[in-house]
Amino acid sequence: MPMCIKFIIIMIVYRAIAATMRFFGASTSDGGSYLEMENTTGSSFFMPRLRIGVYCEAKDFCIKEVNDFATCEDVCQTLAEDLGLDPAISECFGLAYMSKAGHYVWLPHNRSPVECRQQLVFRMRFLPLEKKIDTLFSNHKSCLRYLFFQMKFDYVHGHIPFYNKKEKEKDCRGVGALIILIVMRLWAQNSGKREAIEEFLKEHDLKDFFPSSLQKNMIDWKILKSGIKDKVRQYQEGHPARDYEAESVMRSCLAHLLKNGVEFFREEYTYCHLDIEYREVKESDTSGQTTTYFKPELKQFSKMSLGIDFKGVYSVISFKSKVIKMFL
Repeated sequence: MPMCIKFIIIMIVYRAIAATMRFFGASTSDGGSYLEMENTTGSSFFMPRLRIGVYCEAKDFCIKEVNDFATCEDVCQTLAEDLGLDPAISECFGLAYMSKAGHYVWLPHNRSPVECRQQLVFRMRFLPLEKKIDTLFSNHKSCLRYLFFQMKFDYVHGHIPFYNKKEKEKDCRGVGALIILIVMRLWAQNSGKREAIEEFLKEHDLKDFFPSSLQKNMIDWKILKSGIKDKVRQYQEGHPARDYEAESVMRSCLAHLLKNGVEFFREEYTYCHLDIEYREVKESDTSGQTTTYFKPELKQFSKMSLGIDFKGVYSVISFKSKVIKMFL
């Protein structure tokens, strides 16, 4: 069979597979295919190309394409290098997707991301011990900025339960105003423009900085809109640009978000602790020789839930024990 006909057949099969993947929901929020195949220099060999979400200044995450990978760890290392993150810091990151329950599900580092048909995002999963955080952020500003945009995304999209409570609306508005100040300061530094809230809002939509819980109706929106400029100016006066870099204000904002977002950032897993006892057993064969061995016997098991917070601290959050009786 001529090569041109083989190539046409391969293309038809590929398009059929791609159409099937789109039909079953393997697509991104911007309409593109999550997993694409890239033809290399006109040959009949195709390479998978992933579209991974990364956090940026925009309200929604940006998309970066990655190819030449085998595992999730390969993808993380490629993205870390592309984003200017230190190789050692990249070990604190992972690939995850948002579950229907509203929590992120993490993919193992040694797993192929091609197996996942959800939109994956590149997220920071762990922080070092509290006394090391300042050192990390002082030496690695790219990591600080990425974590800030990640937390900003979680806040704006209403993922942090603390800020969705009616009684916490004042705190929620305050966080949004502080985020505006930080983004405005970055905008002024990069554009050379004056750091003024009126000028900033000519180029940015105020709705992109607050969760939907503060924008339920016209009354809520008017309440928010009427006082937010004064709140931003208040933060400006307390953190003037000549004394506080954007990264310095980021640290204060992140400390507040991390403190109130413990419920969202904690991961919970169930595991069983087995209590096994080895019992001596003697058996004789037909020749009269006796063999001794130890047979494992399960006495009981304990079912536990393990919680891991954003700082990597392990703590048992619940305990349930069930005794299993063994009948010989």
